[in-house]
Formats: sequence, structure tokens, C-alpha cells
Amino acid sequence: MGSETQLEYGCEDSESPDKAIKVDDRIYAATLHPPPMATEIWASQTPSQHLAQAFAANSQPKPLHSTVPHHLQDFEDMFSKALFDSLPEHKQWDHAIELVLDAEPSSCKVYPLAP
Repeated sequence: MGSETQLEYGCEDSESPDKAIKVDDRIYAATLHPPPMATEIWASQTPSQHLAQAFAANSQPKPLHSTVPHHLQDFEDMFSKALFDSLPEHKQWDHAIELVLDAEPSSCKVYPLAP
């Protein structure tokens, strides 16, 4: 192919030969993209924000009927805040564990707690 060969790509005017594309010509093209219509935010939370959200979710008091199993709801008075904040009264069967001074702990096999 000689350099005289012209391609009539996109040129309907035969009167303007300077617009015709030749074999060795270079074509530069650019694409302009419009800006996005919505703004995207790529954000994440820090561990302290996760902890604050968990604390806020757990600090809300939950009703007794949603936290106590059905078969224990008859003992609702045992789950009251007043009983929770105080110790039970001393009774005759209270006992103490007496410790021996200078006692050495016995050696025993350690059992794995996890499989």
C-alpha cells in the first residue's frame, strides 16, 4: 500500500482532502466521563466505635420475659434488682472453707478444656 491510499472514514466531503485519514496517520481519542451523580463514601468503623455501639445496645434494659426462660418466669421475684444487689441472709447451714497454712498444691494432670 502506498501513502497515496486514503480512507474515507467519517468524511463525506470529497472537497476537503485534508480531513481524509491516510494510512500512516495517528488518531488520538479521549473519553470524558461525567461526574457521578451520587457521592460514594468508603468508610469503616474503628474498634472503639464498635464497642460504643455494643455498649449502647446492651445498656438498654430488656424485659424479664424476653431474657428469662419460660419455665423460670414463675420465680420473677428472684430476678429483681433489689435481690441482686444484696447478699442472702446468713442461715444455719452456712459453712466456711478452712485453709491450711503453708500447704503445697498437689500435682495433677491438666485436662484440656477445648477439643
